[in-house]
Amino acid sequence: MTVNEWWWLAAFGLLTVGCCLLLWWTFRRQQNWPVRGLNLAVTLLALGGWWLWPLSSVRLVLFCSTFLTGSLEFVLMRQFFNDQDAVFARSLDKMMAQYSQEVQELYANMRGWRHDYHDHLQALKAYLDNQDTQAARAYLDELEDKLDEVDPL
Repeated sequence: MTVNEWWWLAAFGLLTVGCCLLLWWTFRRQQNWPVRGLNLAVTLLALGGWWLWPLSSVRLVLFCSTFLTGSLEFVLMRQFFNDQDAVFARSLDKMMAQYSQEVQELYANMRGWRHDYHDHLQALKAYLDNQDTQAARAYLDELEDKLDEVDPL
């Protein structure tokens, strides 16, 4: 083999490895079958064209165009996935903020209930200290009626 043939064989090997890496990356990250099919078609065209047109100029054009196409697609797909990840992160941040707000409201509500519970216990203790069990009973009945009025939703 001549030096020129070795040069073209190395270029073909580089082209093959690059196409295989691009296909691997695309099939791993992209679930869209038209995009997968397009990458497969470009790869088959580039590698098949290499053997169908043995002219040096055609091979050089195939090599350069495949390299540029693959590089451009890699950059665009990477940008697309970064944008997609950013959208997901923003929606996750929004969900977490909403969840945090709901937890804060729940804690505030529980503090209010605790305060009211403490007041009710103080009132019952006062009635019992005064030996006024009828008033304590009436107070408990009133609390029970109010509790029944609370909307369970």
